[in-house]
Amino acid sequence: MSEQHNHAHASSCSCGHAHHEHHAGCGCGHAHHEEPCCAHEHCCAEDHEYTGDPSHSHGHCHTHEHGCSCAACDAAEGEEKKAGPKEILLVGGAVLLVAASFLLPEGLWRTILLAAAALLVGWEMFIEGIKGLFRLSLDEMTLMTIAVVAAFAIGEGFEGAMVTILFHIGEFIENRAVLQGRKRIDALLSIVPETANRLGPDGAVQTVPSKEVAVGEPLLIRAGERVPLDCEVLSGESELDTSAVTGESQPQPAAAGSMLLSGMVNLSGALQCRVTRDYHNSTASKIAQMVREATEKKSKTEKFITRFSRVYTPVVVLLAVLLAVLPPLLGAGAFSVWLSRALIFLVASCPCALVISIPITFYNIIGAASRNGALIKGSQHIETLSKIRQVVFDKTGTLTTGQLSVAGVTPAAGISEEQVLRLASVCESASVHPIAQAVREKAGSVPAPQSAEDIPGKGVRAVIDGKAYYCGSARLMEENGLSTAALPAASLYLADEERVLGAITAGDTIRPEAKDALLALQKQGVSRTVMLSGDRRDAAERVRKELGITEVRAELLPQDKVTAMESLRRNGVTAFVGDGINDGPVLAAADIGFAMGMGSDLAAQAADVVLMGDNLGSIARTIALARRGLTIARQNLVFILAVKLIVLVLGALGYAPMWAAVFADVGVCVLTVLNSLRAGAVRK
Repeated sequence: MSEQHNHAHASSCSCGHAHHEHHAGCGCGHAHHEEPCCAHEHCCAEDHEYTGDPSHSHGHCHTHEHGCSCAACDAAEGEEKKAGPKEILLVGGAVLLVAASFLLPEGLWRTILLAAAALLVGWEMFIEGIKGLFRLSLDEMTLMTIAVVAAFAIGEGFEGAMVTILFHIGEFIENRAVLQGRKRIDALLSIVPETANRLGPDGAVQTVPSKEVAVGEPLLIRAGERVPLDCEVLSGESELDTSAVTGESQPQPAAAGSMLLSGMVNLSGALQCRVTRDYHNSTASKIAQMVREATEKKSKTEKFITRFSRVYTPVVVLLAVLLAVLPPLLGAGAFSVWLSRALIFLVASCPCALVISIPITFYNIIGAASRNGALIKGSQHIETLSKIRQVVFDKTGTLTTGQLSVAGVTPAAGISEEQVLRLASVCESASVHPIAQAVREKAGSVPAPQSAEDIPGKGVRAVIDGKAYYCGSARLMEENGLSTAALPAASLYLADEERVLGAITAGDTIRPEAKDALLALQKQGVSRTVMLSGDRRDAAERVRKELGITEVRAELLPQDKVTAMESLRRNGVTAFVGDGINDGPVLAAADIGFAMGMGSDLAAQAADVVLMGDNLGSIARTIALARRGLTIARQNLVFILAVKLIVLVLGALGYAPMWAAVFADVGVCVLTVLNSLRAGAVRK
């Protein structure tokens, strides 16, 4: 824990297990958790399928990291009953009791009916409030309990009952909103399958815990089941829902040789597979672990709210005491009048809206980003994401696929591009060289040559329709007395025995979504895009021109990339996007690092955001989510403080009734939580 606390007490969540609550003190008097509250896998009765390693907990026993003891946090612990139909019936019954009280004259029986209405919907609040008094904890429940009891004591039973009912209605709405936001995070934790269908030597299927399956063992994945471990398809054909892992909305085909990631859902045919990664190293487990870590890390805004609340609440409590005591002593009115104002002041001051709505905003950003294929590894990165003004890309494997393709064909006079490509493909029909494979893929199906002679390191000599051709490097051309001066520098040349017929340039294949992704970044206000590459300058320039990248730096060693990143960061907040092991240092050197997929453990570990589907389009969507979320968080902050300030001042002057104080507490909390849910509204 980042801070030392000198006292703790045991409490229990909905499973009944005892947990230690360390009082970090947000200022509302609520207990706060800096660590997971228990190691019990389902301690909060959340509807998770995940039953991860029992050595750690979900880390989500509370709606937010501060662990408020208010009812909104109980909702986050999975107590969905507090947002169910039963609560509506209780409120209805309480309203009927209040209405019936008007049929009775002023006196004891009317007060009893009003008290019954308050107890019907507020008995849990009163119990928690009394406990808070013994703990000297001025939390929301304690303040409301004091206010309601005092209202009845001074003869304002109707106001006391209505305040309790309004408070309960507000909690109901708030709980529903909080649950909706939390489900987005819980969905990520539920992708880790508990069991797997292991195939025995005799073909018998045995259902075993996923943790017990070793690398290399065969699995059966039936239609409708979730892939339990990363594996390779041995037989069978199907389609898979990969949205939980990669963010891809369209089903993806799978057949023999396909690599499946744990967490995907098999939609149709049965698949026999071979495990390639054990439970702890499989993709779903890594994603769940990163989600747990992400939701435990505070942003700067959240830390500010915690520090602010620690100062804010003691100050307003002291002001409330002075408000109740000083004016009567100075002869400014009766003590009962100023006590009522002080109670209104106390209820309005509770900072629960601050400590609930801000974390919920960040949870929604993380959840929405994951649905779009990007896993943000902590809310502390969201503010940096919102400030990105330049993005630096690695070339190979990031902007390109890492596979060669034909980039251009330059024919000599008197021959067409199609002829050059077809003849070169025939010559290279038996070659395994990557450039030869790219030429064959571009040309399509062609016949084999009459004969072919491989010339190691240089190319091939082939006979086609009785005529000899050479296909290979410039050195092969020179050795056979053929000049390439009339043609541009190329990867491959084609010639007959008299002259060079054409040149073929091969280059790394650009990702199909790369151009649209760069345009989307421009729309998000990214003013500069830079490509860093260890490749030749001409190859890097080709990619730069095709994609419209602002600047390229080529022929760089890994340490050169780090130096380049450090110089680029002087121009503003900079993100780096990379995929390989050699990208780890520069990912760490950037303000924000994006790693392509889960392939490289080092890259994924060094990065701040993991693009689970290897889709560059997720970058712009993630930045948009971060900016929208930060705007909403700031809106909430301003709205909360403004409303509280107005009600606090009016309450002190006697112009704000108790229901206004309830609105400043629960009502504002409801509105800001509902506003926080908008943080996940950016779609694909």
